[in-house]
Amino acid sequence: MIEKIVSEPPRLETLPLFSLANATDQLGVFRFHNSVFYKEQCYPVFEGVRKFIPTRDNLSYSKGYRYFALDKAILSSDSLIEACRSPLILAEDKMVACALYENLTNLTMGLINYLWDYCTTDHYSGNLVTILTSLIETTTNIARVHIELLYGLEPSANLIDWQWIAWILNSFSVKSNHFRTFREIDNKVKIIDEILFLRNHVIDEFKIQSLLFPLYGALSLGVYWSAYDLVFFPNDAKKVFYAKVGYHDQGGIHYTDHCGGILIERIMPVIFREKFKLSIREQNILVVDDNFARADTLSTCRKLIDSYGGLPFCRSVESSWSYFKHVKCSSTIADIVDFPSLRTYFHHSKQAEMLGLISNDHWEQYEKSIDYMNRLPHLALQMCANLHNAIDFGIWKDYTVSMMCKELDFALSFWLEKSMPEKKY
Repeated sequence: MIEKIVSEPPRLETLPLFSLANATDQLGVFRFHNSVFYKEQCYPVFEGVRKFIPTRDNLSYSKGYRYFALDKAILSSDSLIEACRSPLILAEDKMVACALYENLTNLTMGLINYLWDYCTTDHYSGNLVTILTSLIETTTNIARVHIELLYGLEPSANLIDWQWIAWILNSFSVKSNHFRTFREIDNKVKIIDEILFLRNHVIDEFKIQSLLFPLYGALSLGVYWSAYDLVFFPNDAKKVFYAKVGYHDQGGIHYTDHCGGILIERIMPVIFREKFKLSIREQNILVVDDNFARADTLSTCRKLIDSYGGLPFCRSVESSWSYFKHVKCSSTIADIVDFPSLRTYFHHSKQAEMLGLISNDHWEQYEKSIDYMNRLPHLALQMCANLHNAIDFGIWKDYTVSMMCKELDFALSFWLEKSMPEKKY
């Protein structure tokens, strides 16, 4: 079965992932019928389910306001942990278990980003970096259970140190402005689609040994890549690195000195950067970012890898094709981005609108917004139009266009995600 996932993905209609994907919207929220665990006699499991899985009529939603308000979620982390570690939920209700483990992974990823930020400032502490290392490992194990649930496998919940995760979540009093609200790529159906495509068409063909994921937007993809490798590729797991680089929401941070040199201490804490330097020399490294328009983040990551003797390749999970058409896409972009996805760029203002509706429990309006997006052209039609635009630009290298065609073919055959609304310029 494991080999088939690479060369011939399994019959998804036989997996929980297939039914979950059909019920998952563009923001990554999935719907399911209300669980028996909403009955109060299931307390204390009930408490974690009630706090993190909102309901409307007979439907439950996998993400509520605590998913996007992590300062509130961390105050309720004990009830979330209690529900996640319940053997009853893992045995009796896989959809509830999927939602709970996704919420817990989301919370610990928010803490990863918070500590990573803290450790790349003047507040560096060796003890904090050790905690951060353990937190990344624990978060990967939580995501591993989530993936196992999606694929109908026996969950490895016994690998999680529940006492440690409870301790770490209770050790930090984090204000709301310390937590990022959301990561742009946080739809697990899309993440699995992306992992399968890269594993099938990029990793082996370009002899990729390691991957680099810019924080915060691509953190989910990095964590789930590591978790997916643990489940399906334990003997061919790729090294995963993270880098705090961003120009949209972290524009005040300078990543280069006055001579253009990379200030790696502002990108990676010391232990992580030493491992990075030692691991990438004369290695092919794939940078995977959530999206791109001007490619500033990917450009900085290329320079970072170049400066330590690695060979960078860059991939975007979404691309702003309407923006490229508006500004007459520059040929310099083709020198930065090797594998731009034909997916359209999920309009940020639409994401913000949807987050606001969830945060205020306006589920009826939320469903109307989703209904509008479900009437958009099919994903394959969007990607076909973007492929024609990409070819018309006349700037992309032959291997880039070839990979675009492979992506379209793979999407038509195997992807389960839905199309997205894009800002029109």
